[in-house]
Amino acid sequence: SSSIKTTNFVDYKVFQRRYWHRLNCDFDCELVYAEFSIIKGSNPEVDFLSREDYKSISIKKYPVFSYDRDRIYDLFEKYEAEKARNGHYDSIDRTLAILRLAKKKALGGPHIHEVYIDECQDNQIVDLTLILK
Repeated sequence: SSSIKTTNFVDYKVFQRRYWHRLNCDFDCELVYAEFSIIKGSNPEVDFLSREDYKSISIKKYPVFSYDRDRIYDLFEKYEAEKARNGHYDSIDRTLAILRLAKKKALGGPHIHEVYIDECQDNQIVDLTLILK
């Protein structure tokens, strides 16, 4: 059986319960989790932004941790390393894996002419890239 274990999936609740206490920081958990998705989900051409690229993104567009980006990036690296050690994946890992597969082989299925998305602002750029494929 080649089914994916859903117990390895990290959503916000799992992040908060299993990862947050290991990061030892004084920031808001939900804001940090959202900021990680900027590092990982804002450029579909790479798995995640480099530290330099993350530090140089627009303060107007992403203002929350504009003065703490080095600290946030350190937390991101710790989270990613721990997640890899545990064999876990999150929604952006899943989307990036599908995009990598789609680059190698065309996605099958019927051609979709229109897509309507509720709460579009809750999607990452990589999610929208996949939807538009």
